[in-house]
Amino acid sequence: MKSLLLLASVIMAESKGEGEFGMALVADVIHERSIRQGISPEEVVRKPYQFDGLNYAHKQNLRTPEGKRAIYLASMLEAGIDPMPSFNYTHFRSSAPPSWATNIIKYNNHYFHHERGKEKRPS
Repeated sequence: MKSLLLLASVIMAESKGEGEFGMALVADVIHERSIRQGISPEEVVRKPYQFDGLNYAHKQNLRTPEGKRAIYLASMLEAGIDPMPSFNYTHFRSSAPPSWATNIIKYNNHYFHHERGKEKRPS
């Protein structure tokens, strides 16, 4: 699967049912990890145990309006453009965020947050 389509599919799978804002939040986590780790967005999503959506990427329909938005967000990632305010982590709300999390945002079924001491600082 080409990088752009893989990223779009992972964004869709990770944010299933959470609309454009949820997709943009997931894309932002991928972007931030890519920058911090010095690797491509594709390498970020392919790292083991990081994005469960990778397991369902092949099932995403990118021809829908949601799929087209995911492709747009993926193209931003490939171009190195930050899609939103930056977060380092995302996880389902089935459990509380870790004790080290800061700047926590709840959105539908996800938490988005930073690791303490690694928040994005204004330039």
